[in-house]
Amino acid sequence: MEFREYWQIIWRRRNVVVPLMAITFIASLILNLVLPPTYKTDTTVYVQAVIPPAAPNTPEYYSPEYYRTVYSEYLADDLSVIVKTRDFAQKIADRMASRYGDKAGAKDVQDSVVKTIRTHRTLKITVAAGSEAMATHVAQAMDDVLQAEGWKYFTRDDRQPVAVNVVDPAHDPTAPGMLRRLLEVLLHTSVAAVVAVGLAFLLHYLDDRIQSDEDAARTLGWPVLAAVPRDPNAGEAEARSLLPAWAGFGPRSWRRTPAA
Repeated sequence: MEFREYWQIIWRRRNVVVPLMAITFIASLILNLVLPPTYKTDTTVYVQAVIPPAAPNTPEYYSPEYYRTVYSEYLADDLSVIVKTRDFAQKIADRMASRYGDKAGAKDVQDSVVKTIRTHRTLKITVAAGSEAMATHVAQAMDDVLQAEGWKYFTRDDRQPVAVNVVDPAHDPTAPGMLRRLLEVLLHTSVAAVVAVGLAFLLHYLDDRIQSDEDAARTLGWPVLAAVPRDPNAGEAEARSLLPAWAGFGPRSWRRTPAA
């Protein structure tokens, strides 16, 4: 198949390709350039389990450091879920009210914790908000709550079976620049173009109708001696379809062809 035939397939299905690209371009343009940017910041904490000393004259099957390492990794997994809960968000909101005077709701704080990544015993928490001040206050209040009350989620008494230490405090939030947002618009549109072209070829593959002289010669194996041009006014009411892009899905009995 030549490049010209590929282009003919895409042009024939332009009522699928063009709208999909246009909708994606407009939606990405609104999300990246019209709506306010999202400010993000990260904080990294180190989770260390506190293993009580073994009783005297008790045999040790494994070293205390081994138990501490394994237990700490399990605790870091649990903490990655805890920081996204409503109760933890309420503690952050209370801390923000006492430290900054902010009146943020627990739901807003909970939605701002967008991602957690655990690497062994460290946990990286990403905070995102629509304003720079909100992202900063949530991240700093989270650091305070984790260091002061993080261990309370792992015990029912005054024992502290875990120590949560902030090793990389939250920095100043950043938002993507104008160039980055324009590149994202172009990237989204390019992906939509690839998907639309793939959909056009899929519809062409499913459509078993003869579309051109070359298609007839290739399908029948006979040379085309002549072709009668179609009268655009003949059978117009029958040939018109509400969904011409999906005409290739139905069997032949579903398709109406204009009268000769």
